[in-house]
Amino acid sequence: TLARAVLALSLLGGPLAALSQAQPGPAPATETPTSTPAAKPATPPPAAKPATPAPAPRAPSSAAGTVLTLDRVVAVINDAIILESELRARLMIVLPDTASIADPQERTRRVQRLTTQTLDEMVNDELMVQAGIAAGIEVGPEEVDAALDEIRTSNKLDEAQLAAELASQGFTITSFKNDLRKQLLRLRAQNQLVAAKVSITEDQLRARYDELTRRAASVS
Repeated sequence: TLARAVLALSLLGGPLAALSQAQPGPAPATETPTSTPAAKPATPPPAAKPATPAPAPRAPSSAAGTVLTLDRVVAVINDAIILESELRARLMIVLPDTASIADPQERTRRVQRLTTQTLDEMVNDELMVQAGIAAGIEVGPEEVDAALDEIRTSNKLDEAQLAAELASQGFTITSFKNDLRKQLLRLRAQNQLVAAKVSITEDQLRARYDELTRRAASVS
């Protein structure tokens, strides 16, 4: 009913509540007319206070302690690049031998020389890979998987042990398979593009062997 509606709205402190409080009751019947005092104006309900806004969620603080490691390009070969992480992964194979050098200056010199030589080899390998791609030489994923299985079998490792061994050298299975594909492509390019066109004499082979021997002796 209307009375219930007014009562309900009066409990809510709405505008109809003020109207219901200001409505005067019926005047009592009397023979002598008397003046009825004017009804006091109803006190308007206090204005509703604006709701306190909820605090906005804080943005993640940059001082949370997260450290981002950015990789660095150490060489650019046409459209390809060599990253510092790739160089470090290759150096992990040769640098442990320098730990036994007692003289710090000599150890630093050896590390710098190995780093330069390793980077040069990586650049030459990439150039050969690019030459193979340009010549249409391909290495399929099944060939990469077969080579990976051969490595695992020859080292008597299961898949978990192989993954752990690669991780200790800075590789994941995916990155190692990519490196393995490049190695297979490089070898195939050398056989098809270089070996077929180059005739090497025994004297040239001996001279090259002597050069590599001298280089190894200078490093050690």
